Amino acid sequence: MTPHARGLDPAQVRSLVNCIHSHFSYPANKDPKSIEFAESDDPQLESGSFLEAVEAHRVATLVDDCSSALGLAEPVAQQLHALAINDALLAMTLAKETVKAWSLLESAGVAALAFKGVALSVQSTGTVTARGNGDVDLLVQPVDVLRAVKVLTAGGWQLAEISLARLEREWRRIAWSGRELVMTGPRSQIDLHWQLAKERGLLPTADEFLARSTHIELLNDRITTFAPSDALLAACYHLSHDGFRSLRQCVDVIRLLRLQEEVVNWSGDERRMGLEAANFAVHLLGGVTKERLAAIGIPWQETPYADRRWAQLQCHPEFGYHRPGLPGLLDRIADNTRYGSAAVEIARRGVLRLATGSGTNA
Repeated sequence: MTPHARGLDPAQVRSLVNCIHSHFSYPANKDPKSIEFAESDDPQLESGSFLEAVEAHRVATLVDDCSSALGLAEPVAQQLHALAINDALLAMTLAKETVKAWSLLESAGVAALAFKGVALSVQSTGTVTARGNGDVDLLVQPVDVLRAVKVLTAGGWQLAEISLARLEREWRRIAWSGRELVMTGPRSQIDLHWQLAKERGLLPTADEFLARSTHIELLNDRITTFAPSDALLAACYHLSHDGFRSLRQCVDVIRLLRLQEEVVNWSGDERRMGLEAANFAVHLLGGVTKERLAAIGIPWQETPYADRRWAQLQCHPEFGYHRPGLPGLLDRIADNTRYGSAAVEIARRGVLRLATGSGTNA
């Protein structure tokens, strides 16, 4: 099921937001299937469009957990459950692929950190399947990227957008201007990162993230992932970087905020970005009180920019949307330079295009 060209039905996205907000507002010790929606928040679901919104925002598992409270017709509830089951099966495959890729690097002596995907699912919920399907995201130190590519190539993945020969020849330019390489395999795609943010200096380096990383159990294997506070920072960055348009990313932030035990140690632009993303997710989906945010060093604040981008992009979560003409151009410039220098961003994109022949993975 794919959203039509004009995007999702806004009314059904609002219904989906109400469903998730009610889910997070319900006491944690209660069965989510017994959630009762307040009359004013009655989702008023239209089955086909609602399921499109669920799938596009990639929250089938979460919504299926409380489907009995939604008043869905039986055929629609069955379709929703089928979506959730399919996502669960794909997540299990993704878990196997994540363990395989990470283990290959570990065996070759390449320090690597798995994030997003099933690693984040386990870290934020304790289960492999809660986030559904995705890619295998790995973070390595810049000095290890070429060796990691060769190890993963031997393991069955191939560079998708550049040849190994060109990568080796242009590596110094790509290392400065890019942040990830895409590798495709028979059952999964790997996004191999050497830095998390495209903006220079916004977030810690790969070396810093790796130095304070932690471990999780994934399919009876022990793999490396972000420390809890870094997982929250990364989730906030991904929500911000992707234009505040993804409910799944908002859910990630809420779940990690609820698990956060220490006061966040953010400063400068990193703090501005983190506070905006955390507050936006809470404003939209609830689940965390103002007092709880304050206790972990996140003051309550308004998020006008994020609210505006959500209003523009919520119905286009998978493929994005920009206003036509000059307003759309200004939107893109604002998105790409909010936490970095415009001159550096232009130079970075130019160097990456020269090095790879495209602006991919900018």
